[in-house]
Amino acid sequence: AVAKREILIQTPNLNEPIMVAALLAAAKGGVRVDVVLSKNFEDGTEALPGRGGTNDDTVEYIYEEMAGYADACDRFRVRWYSEDGQTPVTINGPPNSHLKFMAVDGEVVIVGSSNHDVQSWHNSRELMVVADDPVTVEAWSSVYTFDSAVPTALCGR
Repeated sequence: AVAKREILIQTPNLNEPIMVAALLAAAKGGVRVDVVLSKNFEDGTEALPGRGGTNDDTVEYIYEEMAGYADACDRFRVRWYSEDGQTPVTINGPPNSHLKFMAVDGEVVIVGSSNHDVQSWHNSRELMVVADDPVTVEAWSSVYTFDSAVPTALCGR
């Protein structure tokens, strides 16, 4: 299924080039992309050569690529996971979010153990479960924390 309206994602890390390119293409094509990331999560290892870069690197790249769109911050909304809706959680491990979730158009949901990063996609053995039932999508979407997450500095609203 190709996204037509919205893509919702929550993952500790997002830096896998194929995934980032697909999300950018969707946003540029008019699909709203909402992402919740864990700020500073595993920055030391994600910044190593070949690991894809930190979430800050990815967010900066996304908004550089979206610079030609006046509504970039509405098309591609990235927020930092927060427990209180005011301050991003910036430590590794609890209480930071380790949720791996993606829903597309309220029709498909994917949950499992894989971050959307280079390490998980290309090196680890991860498992994802896909459900294409709108009732399941709605039920599983209750774990998604976009509304309580904090906007990034690049799109601070």
